[in-house]
Amino acid sequence: MQLAEVLIELETINDNIETLNGFLFGTNKSNDVKLIDTVIKELLSLLDKKRSHLILLTGFNNKIFLKIGTVDINLATALIILNTIKSKIDIVDNLLNSRGCDDLDVLNLLDQKDKLVKEYNALSSNIKKLEWSVDIDDKKNMGKV
Repeated sequence: MQLAEVLIELETINDNIETLNGFLFGTNKSNDVKLIDTVIKELLSLLDKKRSHLILLTGFNNKIFLKIGTVDINLATALIILNTIKSKIDIVDNLLNSRGCDDLDVLNLLDQKDKLVKEYNALSSNIKKLEWSVDIDDKKNMGKV
């Protein structure tokens, strides 16, 4: 199984948890006690699966390395960097789309955004390639990607 497959499974688990939470706590209220009990049991089971996937991913994210420039960093750190870049892009987007910021240098902000997007895409692409190249069942080659 590839690391990316675990991530896809985790996404499906999260979607199912959200759906069941919506059923239990949303506007669709049911008085069927057996159905509610079954949904609660399934929700608790999914939360256990989510925990297991997160523990597995955390272990692998700390053991798998990729090169950024001349530095080898673990996947966990690369994901933190990726999320930080995404946050910067969002901030620049919000500034560009906000009213009342007439004094801002829009061309400079666009240039900064372009640089951030290129950096984000390059790192994201490397991470995706890595996630699809790591066989989590092959323990002896772990971290040698």
